[in-house]
Amino acid sequence: MQKKYSLNYLLAKQPGKMKKSSEFRNLLIFYNSTPELKKIFISKKCYLLLNNAKIKPENLEYFYKTYRLPKAAFFPMFLKIKSDHINRKNILKKQKEDFILNNLKKLDDDVLVYLKYFSRYERLINKHKKIPLWMKSFYPKSKKSVSIILKMNKINWIEKFSKYSLDLIRYYRNSDQSYLKKLINLFTLELPIKKFSDEEIKSQFRKLSKKYHPDLGGNSIIFKQICRAKDEIFSS
Repeated sequence: MQKKYSLNYLLAKQPGKMKKSSEFRNLLIFYNSTPELKKIFISKKCYLLLNNAKIKPENLEYFYKTYRLPKAAFFPMFLKIKSDHINRKNILKKQKEDFILNNLKKLDDDVLVYLKYFSRYERLINKHKKIPLWMKSFYPKSKKSVSIILKMNKINWIEKFSKYSLDLIRYYRNSDQSYLKKLINLFTLELPIKKFSDEEIKSQFRKLSKKYHPDLGGNSIIFKQICRAKDEIFSS
């Protein structure tokens, strides 16, 4: 037997923000003061059409006829309130996405290049051409997380790329562990993603050594990372 839904159930399942509006409160008063509405039960398909505000005003007559509903003021009232709520939610979502994307563009170019490359790599090895791990690892979910990612330094990015690579290896059987390690080593050595000769790598290492060597006032942690990256590249 097909499950039926009451209009009271439909109202109870609406989002909290929508319920706080004066229009919704008026709708609730109208529902509670109209005994005929409390006798109405609708199918799942009808419920979803209402709940997702999929019925346009010009199609209400057809809607009433299809689902054998009375031409009650409740339905256009509910659809307008729900449609307005969905539109506001979509606008806020778009504003949030624009804020995140515009701020991500402020990241250093070398970081952006690797972020884009990792995104393409996961899409390549994902049978659905999606990037779930990339989104989880790198895409900020809030304005606060945007602020955190913008403050990340080189060491933070090396750690984050390394963790993401391990996640790829665990999640995808067709991921290439040695290739992913090479990418992280290239990033550590501040090199673009391409093939380099041994001499080019040694030259870049000497350049970074002067910049990060602790005896020359550099960062000892980064210096250890570039030494490790150089050694791994030559041992692979």
